[in-house]
Amino acid sequence: MTNPTFYEAFGKVANAFSWLEGDLRRLLTGMAFDNDFVVASAFLDSSQLRGNLRVLRKFARIHHDYEGKFKNIAKIIENLADRRNLFIHGLWTHATFDEPEGFALVRDLKIKFSEDEKSRTWANGQAEKVSIADFSKMLLEIRDATYAIDSVIKELENDMDMEFSGFSSVTSFRFTLDSPDQN
Repeated sequence: MTNPTFYEAFGKVANAFSWLEGDLRRLLTGMAFDNDFVVASAFLDSSQLRGNLRVLRKFARIHHDYEGKFKNIAKIIENLADRRNLFIHGLWTHATFDEPEGFALVRDLKIKFSEDEKSRTWANGQAEKVSIADFSKMLLEIRDATYAIDSVIKELENDMDMEFSGFSSVTSFRFTLDSPDQN
């Protein structure tokens, strides 16, 4: 198989992260705002991913029947958060990505401090190689998180004891880098 172009792979992963964050917001909107997206936007438009995860963990404490599921979703997304930030905010070059066994390079632009007995050092992050397999793995991890959210939304919609009004969205997104005729 020829590697998809760097921009195609990058675009699919960026889009998947957007879907994931949107689905998390849909879950929070259904829980807190009776699915009123206009009211929810006043509270959630400037919120960051980590802030939304804190809200989800608070819902876990409030809704004991869903505590494990909410915490699981938060844990899955938290495990993706640093990778997501590097992916979205890192400095990318396609390097040899379009060649067989090729890769892209991403550099973390954050300045990091380290210290030992002999020295103190400030440096920006090292460049990291990202292969097509790495992009595919990221897509599958994002898919799993999105499916977990979708599953809980469906369960909440069918729970007569919950006053949840939401909707699922996961079914229309492709989580592979294969062309449509290969799936």
